[in-house]
Parts: sequence; C-alpha cells; structure tokens
Amino acid sequence: MFNKPLQYPKTILAAFFMLCVPFLMILKDVKIDNTADGMIVPGDPDKVYNEKVKEIFGGDTLIIIVVQSDNIFQEDVLQAVEDLTYAAENLDGVSRVVSLSTVFKIKWDKEGGYLDTDQVMASVPYDQEEIDAIRKYTQQDEMIINEVISKDGKSTAINIFIEKQPDNPGLGEYLTTEVDKNIAKIESALGDKIEMYAIGSPYLELETSRSVQKDQNTLIPLCVGTILLVLFLFFRSVLACLIPVITGAMSVILTIGLMVLLDFAINPISGIIPMLLLVIGSTEDIHLLSEYMKGLATEKDKNKAVHRMMTRSLIAICLTSLTTFIGFATIISNDLPVLREFGIATSFGIAINFIITIFVVPSILKLYKKPKLVIANEDPNAPPSAWTKFEHSVADFTINNRKPILVFCYALLFFCIVGCFKVEINSDFLAYFKKSSDVRIKFNDIHKRLSGAYSFFVMVEAPEEGGLKNPRLLADIAKLEDFLEERFDKVVGFGKLIRRINREMNDGAADAYEVPDSAELVTQYSLLIDQDTLARFVDYEFQHTNIIVRAEDGSSKYLSKVMKEMNEFIDTELSRELKIKPAGELLLIGKAADSMARGIISNLVLMLATIFIVISLLFFSMRAGMLALIPNMIPIIVMFGAMGWFGFYLSIGTFSVAVIALGIAVDDTIHFMTRYNQEMKHIQNHRDAMKASLIHEFAPVLSTSFALTIGFAVLTLSNFGIIYQFGFLSAIAMIFAFIGDIFFTPCILYNTPIISTWDFMKLTIDPKVAKESTLLKGLKNSEIKKLVLLGLLKEHPAGAHIIKEGEDSQDLYLILKGSAKVVVNDKEVAQPKVGDVIGEMAFVLNEKRSADVIANEDVELMVINEKTLERVTNRYPRISSKVFRNMSQILSGRLKATTKQY
Repeated sequence: MFNKPLQYPKTILAAFFMLCVPFLMILKDVKIDNTADGMIVPGDPDKVYNEKVKEIFGGDTLIIIVVQSDNIFQEDVLQAVEDLTYAAENLDGVSRVVSLSTVFKIKWDKEGGYLDTDQVMASVPYDQEEIDAIRKYTQQDEMIINEVISKDGKSTAINIFIEKQPDNPGLGEYLTTEVDKNIAKIESALGDKIEMYAIGSPYLELETSRSVQKDQNTLIPLCVGTILLVLFLFFRSVLACLIPVITGAMSVILTIGLMVLLDFAINPISGIIPMLLLVIGSTEDIHLLSEYMKGLATEKDKNKAVHRMMTRSLIAICLTSLTTFIGFATIISNDLPVLREFGIATSFGIAINFIITIFVVPSILKLYKKPKLVIANEDPNAPPSAWTKFEHSVADFTINNRKPILVFCYALLFFCIVGCFKVEINSDFLAYFKKSSDVRIKFNDIHKRLSGAYSFFVMVEAPEEGGLKNPRLLADIAKLEDFLEERFDKVVGFGKLIRRINREMNDGAADAYEVPDSAELVTQYSLLIDQDTLARFVDYEFQHTNIIVRAEDGSSKYLSKVMKEMNEFIDTELSRELKIKPAGELLLIGKAADSMARGIISNLVLMLATIFIVISLLFFSMRAGMLALIPNMIPIIVMFGAMGWFGFYLSIGTFSVAVIALGIAVDDTIHFMTRYNQEMKHIQNHRDAMKASLIHEFAPVLSTSFALTIGFAVLTLSNFGIIYQFGFLSAIAMIFAFIGDIFFTPCILYNTPIISTWDFMKLTIDPKVAKESTLLKGLKNSEIKKLVLLGLLKEHPAGAHIIKEGEDSQDLYLILKGSAKVVVNDKEVAQPKVGDVIGEMAFVLNEKRSADVIANEDVELMVINEKTLERVTNRYPRISSKVFRNMSQILSGRLKATTKQY
C-alpha cells in the first residue's frame, strides 16, 4: 500500500510542509481563555441564576487595593484613597467601589436628635479635628471594619467590584494593569510613607496565566530538550531527536490551527495538547526507529530496512492510533465545553499524528544517511554487545519470576487503590502557588489585616414584593448572616444594616441590635439609608436581598462543606417561605472544577471501557481485552494512589497526567501484544515467543519511558504548584507504565493464545478443506480459521520433502493447498490432497517416521502438535473437542484399513 507513495520521499515531505504553512500562519490568532466559562455547562441553572443576581446587584468579582501606613488618618494618605477610588470608578467594567470615600455613616446624633447617614468622608478633610472624627467613627462601625478599614487603623481597602463581560475576556488583565498604574503613580508621590498592593481573583487568574506561560517558555522546552537528549544517548543518532521534533511539531501546528478555525480557545485543559501529542507521537516514532535500526543490522540496503520497518510495524501503529483515537474521542460526549473541545482537538491530533508518522518518518529515513553506529555493528560474527546481554537478562528475569512479579504488582496496586480513596476533589487555585510566592503572601496579608480577598453572594428571595420588610422573615435573614459570619471573614447584608440602625435609634443599647418587630419601623429605617448603600443589599421591590460574603479560603472543598452546612441550617432553622441560594463567580468556578473532576473520572472509565472493547475485538477475545486493560490501568491507579498518599487534589492539572499515562500505556501494550502475536506464528513456543517479544520491545519502551520520566522530572523545578504536580505525577506514571509493560504484561499474557482480527480477515481457506477434511468435520469456517491461526503454517515447494522416513518428529500436518505423495521403499502408496491429514501415526504413537512424504506441487500445510492442541483447548475448548473427536475417527479408520491389509 505504501510502497509506491514512499518512492517519492521528497514529494511527501514537501506536501506535508506545505500543508503546515497555512496552519502556521493562523496560529497568531489563537485565543487564550483563563476564565471559568468553558467549564460551565451551557444553560446550567446556577449560571443563569448568577446572571440574574448580577443584573440586580452587580458583579461579585473583586479587585482590592490595600493601603498600609503607620497612620492611615493623614491628609495625604486619605487623599491617595480618594484618588484611587475615583480612578477606579472611571474604569470600564467597574460596577461599584466601596472605600472610605464612598461608605455612609449610621450614627445617632444626640445633639441634633437625628440619624446621621452622611458620607464617612465626602471629601478629604484638611482639619485634624475632622480627621480624628473620621477615625473615631470608623473604629466603632462594624459594617465597615475589616471591609474598608482595619481594626488598628493602619490599613484601608478600596474594594472594586467588577462586572465581567463575556465578550471581553481581556477585561481582567486591562483592569489589573490600570490599577497597578494608579498604584505606582501614588507610591511615587508618597514614597516610603505608604505601602500599597492590589489583589483579588483577577490578579490570581493573571498570575496563574503568567506562571504557566513562564514555565512553558522555560521548563517545557527544557523538558522536551531533556527527552530528546536521552533519546539521542539511547540511539546514538540525530534521527532519534530529529524525527519526534518534526512529526510532533507538524501535529501540534495542524491541531492548534484546527482549534483556531473552530474558534476553540487555549485553556488550562487544552494547554497540555502540545505536550500530549509530542509524548504520545514520540512513542510511535521510537518504535519505528527501533525496528529500523534492527532492520539495518540484517539488511544491507537502507530502503529494504525501511520496507521491513513498515511491514512489521504498520499494523501495530494502526491499532495503537485507532485505540488511542477512539479513547480520546469518547471525551467529546462530555457536557462540559472545555472537555468536549479537548476531546475534539486531541482525537484529531492523534489521527493526524498517525498520518504524519506513517508517511513522514519513512520518507525522512529514506533521505537520511545510514547511521554510523549501525554500520559499525554490521559484522554478523561479532560477539553480543553488553546491551544485548542486558536485554536477554531482563527477558529471562521476567519469564522466570512471573509469580513473584505478579505478587509484587498486585500488592502495589492494592496499596495504591487504598491511596485512591484518599484523593479529594478541590479547586483551590491559591494552593498552586508556593507559600513564599508574592500572590500568596498578599492573600494571607489581606486576611490578617482586613478580610479575605474572595467574595460571593447569598441571594434571599421573599415570597412577595415588600416581603423583606416582614420582621419575621428579616429576622431569619439576620440569623443566616450570623451563621455565615461564624464561618467567614466578613459578612454584610440588609439584616445587619437594619439591626445596626435599630441599635443607634435606641441610644446604642447592645440588646437593641436586633430586627425591630414592626414592618413600619423596617420601612422607616430603610428610608434613612443612602440609596447607593441600600442598592448593594436590597432591590427596589424589597423582594430580593443580597448577603455579601468575604472569605479567606476559596477552595471548592471548604466552600462545598460550608454550603452543605448552610443548607442544613436553612432546612432546620429558617422559614420555608424564603428562597435562599448562593451565587457568584467563586462558587461557579468551584462547582465547575468539581464537576469537571467528576467528569474526568467518568471519561477515564469510558476510555478504559472503550479500550477494552476495541482490544477484545482486535484480538478476538474478551480475555485478551481484559488482560490488556490491566497494565493500562497500572499507571493510572499508581498516579491516583500517589495523589492520595501525597495529599494532591484532583484538579485541572492532575487530570492531564492520567490522560497522558493512558495514551502511553495503550500504545506500548498493543505494540507488545502485536509483537507477541507475530512471534507465536513462527516460534510456536510461549516462552521463546514471549522472550523474543520482550527483547524486541525492550529498547523502545525503556528509551521512551526513561526519557519521559527524566523530562517530566524537570518540571518539578517549577515554582508553580500545578506544573510541579504535573511533572511529579507524570514521572511516576511513566515509571510504572514501563513496569507494567515490561514486567506485568508479559506475566499475565503468558500462555494466552492471541488471534488478531487482521490475520483472521486476511486468511482465506480453500472451500475444499472444510468440505473434504475429516479432521475439520463439523467446524464452521470461522472455527477453522481460528484453529489454523493458533497453529503454524508451513510452505513447501514442489519436490521438497515434507516428511522423511526415519526422522524423529511427531507433528501432524493438514494440507491446505496442493497435494503430496507418500513413498515407502521407493514405492508410492498414497496421494494425500487438500483436506487430508498426514503424519498422524507418529503423532499418536510417538514413533519415528515410517515413510517419506514429498510435495507434488507447491504445498501449504498447517502444523498441529501437542502445543497447538493445548493452545486450542485453552482458548477454544469447543473447537478442540471437535478436533479430538475427528482425530479419533481418522485413527480408527486408519487402523481399520491397516487391519484389512493384514
């Protein structure tokens, strides 16, 4: 199939390079998306509800500018707060700013006999007495303490609420840039007198993106370079480095180009696609190179070595690519957009990598000069190298220690399965940063000085308009606020606001901090509140209220725990008339990450099930599918076990490791099974066939596994937790993928006969064989094929001896094509034809041959011996029972004929 196209290697390479050019040109249009939108199922009720809350109360996303000084209450420092506040209010996407310059008082004026609701700082005061009055008030108003001003008066915050715009994904970066400019301007004016920084989820997203980008620009190239260097040391050839780079680069360019055409953005999930394609693609390249190097050792001609490589490896590469493609394609069925897009892109990448591999690799090998290392080792009489001896030692060790190896592997799996149950799902993005990182220091600092930088809403809906003025319902809302305040840094809401006013109206009495028992009083108190302040918490109809929560811990694990406790509290303590539901970007991200993690697990199960079905079909056996599945699960189980024992969370970063490990394991397993199937056709001995397979596959599996382990280990140098965890877990997965393929797979496949679908489809049986052969009587055509494929096929030219008189052999032969003659004492006594059996007496009696059997024409024979029948019995007992019955009839007939002669 490929011989003719591969006669034009330069044309093939030129065609593929030309195909890549237009895709390369559009890579500049690739989009980057670090938002949570792609992790939320379209039409998700929670997202719809969140949009409703934002329409009423604005966005919940926060940028917080923290201003620190030995004394905040100085004219120039307060002027800086006002300048930053007004600058923030003029930024695009800002819905509200809460600071000393925008908050209002709630204080009973005894002298005037009225409730003072003026701004705390309408303008920057120049009089020290006014400044001291501001200081005194802010230190006693629990509504603004820790949200706007610290208890010690040394820190103040400008809280900038953002209204995210779906059509403007760069809004967060724009705002952080502008805020930083404003901070730098103020700092340059005030010098050491003031310290300022900005923090919040946009900064966290931006810092995450920058950290990943930094590592991609430094550690990822170092990782790839390390992998290629190790491959060069293994193969001592530039080819081992050149080919994975070329095929990998082409695959990545075409795949990312397709993503641009489909308007898919690069997100935290799809960001691993280049590494994924390079890693999985390189395994196929190395298997081809290994076969090519072995071909050069026996073939003098380079082109013949390339032909040998493609002939022996094409089926395995087709099967591995097909299985991996189907496995990744199952992800397309996921509801989450990021996973669905990931499935589309990766399955396309695997498919295109297969096409590139089978055309580009042999074309490069045809054009590239013959490696010097192979030329030096062409002497067939040279003693075996140290490497060859090592391969044989490993193969012998595996075969001779099957039981201890299986015991070790099963014990390891049990230990890792225990660890799997310790794995927790969590989307704490802050935990990806080291404790010494600037972003984490700022998040911790704002929690200590003021309140946490995370925020979300708890929306409460009354049964009717004006329902929030009902003292009974408002008292329940106040209970909910107190419940939340016990668990989070800061909670402000309408219930707290009304209670604060009620206390002031009762001369500051502590026991008056409660919801008044009159709806009229609630209405009157509401009229006293500044409308901008009131709009933060209550809608115009007094049917919806918004509790604003500030949290230190933004992890989905903690938030899920508190939300569960809150729901239990609502069910047992509050009125059923109220509809209460949390909302906010933070909760959506947490839910999306948790949903994605659970989706990942279900997708991995679906991928494994698909692999099991595909391998079962490819090798005509559910047992083979199950046995092949076990080594594929080893690196995944070990990875999840390591996560559990080391305390890593299941998250966006760790998902990709399981995918890569599965892709590598599937490739190596199918290559091994295909090789074992091929060796069994010629060797007909489980031990020898297994040893030959191990020796053949050892170099490519070891080289790729070792290279990938070292390469991924480089990523543990990252200061960013998600990259560190990815590198650490990937290195572990590669080690145990190697252990599974070289030690575990041979042990569980030992004594397991394998029939491949392609051999079954390719085999044709002469209808005369089934019709006229007594040995095959009662067997269907499919059963005959299975019997033949489990045996050994031999061909003899016309005139050649099939059996020689006096030789010590006990094989039984079934003639599939041609005819022969039986000669005793130079006299022809029989002419067996298609379907006849020869050599049955020596087979049964275990005696030397009593006659010569010579081919009259070109003959094809099936060889049947004890090992053949043992394989058939183990694999297809019903077929073997029919064969034994037919064999007894043949022997009975032959005995009867012999008796008549004498």
